[in-house]
Amino acid sequence: MTTTTKPNLFIVGAAKSGTTAMYRYLEQHPDIFVCTPKEPHHFGEDIGMAPDWRVDGRDAYEALFTGAGRTRWRGEASVFTMVSEAAAREISDYAGPEARVIAMLRDPVTAIWSLHWQFLKSANETLESLEDALDAEAERAEGRSIPYSAHCRLPLRYRNTYSYPPQLRRLFDAFGRERVHVELFDDLRADVEGVYDRCMRFLDLDASHRPDLSVVNAAGPIRNLAFRRAIQASGLKRVWGRVPPGLRRRAGDLAQLVTRDTKTRAQLRPETAAALAEHFEPQRLELESMLGVDLSRWTEQWRRLSQPAKS
Repeated sequence: MTTTTKPNLFIVGAAKSGTTAMYRYLEQHPDIFVCTPKEPHHFGEDIGMAPDWRVDGRDAYEALFTGAGRTRWRGEASVFTMVSEAAAREISDYAGPEARVIAMLRDPVTAIWSLHWQFLKSANETLESLEDALDAEAERAEGRSIPYSAHCRLPLRYRNTYSYPPQLRRLFDAFGRERVHVELFDDLRADVEGVYDRCMRFLDLDASHRPDLSVVNAAGPIRNLAFRRAIQASGLKRVWGRVPPGLRRRAGDLAQLVTRDTKTRAQLRPETAAALAEHFEPQRLELESMLGVDLSRWTEQWRRLSQPAKS
């Protein structure tokens, strides 16, 4: 493989923080190539990704970028990279001094709520109550209470997954501060063009190319939950992924008729939001110092979420 197609751009997370949107926006630039699948999770074995969910072997990984041609940036977006204690250094050693990193951060309280819902949808989680899932973190840290259908183990420790200060320190140490660009999910929602322009400047690219900046990856209900879990637990995911989309939809429709298990996301309980806010407040202050940004908006949002619903 030539150095012209070796990946050198890594969107490293955090999960549920706009990484899919950033991936979709960047892939539209003529001087950026992004691989498929979006999340190869080739680096960081401590994430505990199931074999069907990661691209193993260097040849297989590098083959994802053979279509990059002479594009300046060749990227991927493995969203749990930041959670790994090993991945940042592994990527830096592999990709060399030209590699650059984009990290998307979201306030951890709503991010945890969103990730738990996503994990239910993908059958990575079986505890339907967020509170039960948070209570199970200590056991999961010891390798217990892991769902039989789980495809990634480490991110099931939800609070650890969104502990940003140690994660960013690993990135800064591995790549150098100047090669790590941090954006906030709030800013992506409020000023997507501004975020895109900053990323273009970080990558030294012409920002005059305007991609479609539509909303990407909005949350929806869970349908066919039992069917999803059965596919994952049976080891058929790799085969299932090769089934034509039309046939998959028909199978899903049939499963819905049989299981009738469509679920909608529960509201975040005020007491849960308050407990998470208390846990993350010291990290929020540390993050403000690290990044030189005002994150008081997170505190304000946590305060609103912690208020009991009016009767």
